[in-house]
Amino acid sequence: MAAIAVVGLAVPAITSAQAEAPAHADTASVTSAVQSKHPDARCDEVQVLVTVRQICKAHIYGELCQPRNGGKTSKTVQLLVPGSTYNDSYYDMPVKSSRYSYVSKALDDGFSTFNIDRLATGKSTLPPSSRYTLDSGTEAIH
Repeated sequence: MAAIAVVGLAVPAITSAQAEAPAHADTASVTSAVQSKHPDARCDEVQVLVTVRQICKAHIYGELCQPRNGGKTSKTVQLLVPGSTYNDSYYDMPVKSSRYSYVSKALDDGFSTFNIDRLATGKSTLPPSSRYTLDSGTEAIH
């Protein structure tokens, strides 16, 4: 059984999907399919380019959602990292999102969320299994 935990990080607010990316990571934003699930928030699908040993260039897929609080943005972004066999739907279930969505609850409480697919899951890069390790997955998140 995989242990699942929410990781909440206090970081400066992100004002757009491409704001202030680290020098080693590039980002690309596309029209969000999650926007319809959270009409009272601003949501973007984001691909963060990462370089990981043994895998080289890869990307981590994520959904960045920010509450709309009269033009203000949240000062905290919660990084949501699912367990090793899950993807971003763990924190934002496609059914009854008002009941089964941690993202919805966090947005209602005024927090921004960055809900990711770990490397080798979901819409993130799927490297050959011979090159993917727990260390490379952790390095990609870091």
